[in-house]
Amino acid sequence: MKKPLQRNLPEYFRRYIHIAPNLDLLEALAISPFEKDEAQMAKFQNYAYAPHKWTINQIIRHCIDVERVMSYRALRFARNDQTPLMGFEEDTYAQHTEKTFDFDKLMIEFQVIRQATIFLFESFDPQSFTYSGIASEVELSVLEIGFIIAGHPFHHLKVIQERYFHH
Repeated sequence: MKKPLQRNLPEYFRRYIHIAPNLDLLEALAISPFEKDEAQMAKFQNYAYAPHKWTINQIIRHCIDVERVMSYRALRFARNDQTPLMGFEEDTYAQHTEKTFDFDKLMIEFQVIRQATIFLFESFDPQSFTYSGIASEVELSVLEIGFIIAGHPFHHLKVIQERYFHH
C-alpha cells in the first residue's frame, strides 16, 4: 500500500505522513529510524536541551507509547469498529512512566513493538486499509494510521539530530 494522498488532516498527523519513507507501507515500517544514530543517542540519552523538554530516553518511550496507541486504533478501524476513540495526552503519559530507562532495553522494546506493528498490518486484508474511524475527533483511515506510525519516529529523530546532538 502506497502513501495516501494528503488531505485536510491536522498538521501533527500530516507531518508524520509526509516524513514517512515514500515506500510501500510495510517497507516503510521495516526501516529502523534510530539505527544509524543509536550510538550517539546513547551518549546523550539523559540530556534535555531545555528545561521541561524530554530526554532522548523519554522521546524513545514516547515513540513506543504512540506506536502502541496508534496500532490499537488501526486494529479497531481495520475490524470496522466504528466506535469513536478518545485521544491521549502525551505529556500525561510521560509524567506517569519510569524515569530511569535503560537505553538498550528501550531500543529493543522499540524494535519488538515495531515488529508487532508490522505483523498487525500484514494481517489486514486490502479492503481493511480503506476503512476509517474517529480518534481524537479526527477521521483517520487504517492506511493513514500506518504511515503516521512509520513517520512519527522520523519526526522525533530529526528533532534529536537538530536539538540534542548540537548542544
